[in-house]
Amino acid sequence: MKPIELTDVEKSYGEATSLEAISLSFEPGWHIVLGPNGAGKTTLFRLLLGLTDPDAGQLSIPDGSVGCSFQEPQVYEGLTVRENLETFGEIAGASTDWLETLLERCGLTRMAHRPAGALSAGFRSRLDVALSFVNRPDVVLLDEPLADVDDEYVGRLREFFLEYAGPDRLFVVATHHHDRFIEIADTVTILADGRVQWTGDPATASTHDGDITELYRDSISVDET
Repeated sequence: MKPIELTDVEKSYGEATSLEAISLSFEPGWHIVLGPNGAGKTTLFRLLLGLTDPDAGQLSIPDGSVGCSFQEPQVYEGLTVRENLETFGEIAGASTDWLETLLERCGLTRMAHRPAGALSAGFRSRLDVALSFVNRPDVVLLDEPLADVDDEYVGRLREFFLEYAGPDRLFVVATHHHDRFIEIADTVTILADGRVQWTGDPATASTHDGDITELYRDSISVDET
């Protein structure tokens, strides 16, 4: 799979600049985008999904299937968990076996007949994550996928992500929970105030002895004690 390339990309909403002079390359593997709320992570995802266009710069997205989950889960609240998966599965041509696998791996089996609108925030997040894999995507974009998930399922979902990932698949995870994905990251990008503060292999954060947590704190000028 060819990389996704952004060159000097800018995006504003009215007078508010969301992204400024963004140049990034997303290659197969794990690319973690760190940043506090308001850093521009969601705008970046909307660009990668083709939901909005840049105001300036170039964006190159190669052909390939894409799955995504959002910080605010996008589900049909009047449908049950299973019906949500079946609805999206029919569009994607997903097999029944794959949908059952997603129910099990995302811890949704016992909630399968419950309306999505009656789910807790954690279960809604799990359902949104499950929906992002319905079409067996080559590119998986996850926006704060573990924000409301309990500690037990943080580990179980990461295990599923790692098993699904392969040499030709790209995971892009946007989060401000910098401790949850660093150990599996191939590339880390730190966003703050709409600009790239740092990007690279986390092991090469030499100015901080490879400690990406300290680099993150310094980059966003926030004391997270």
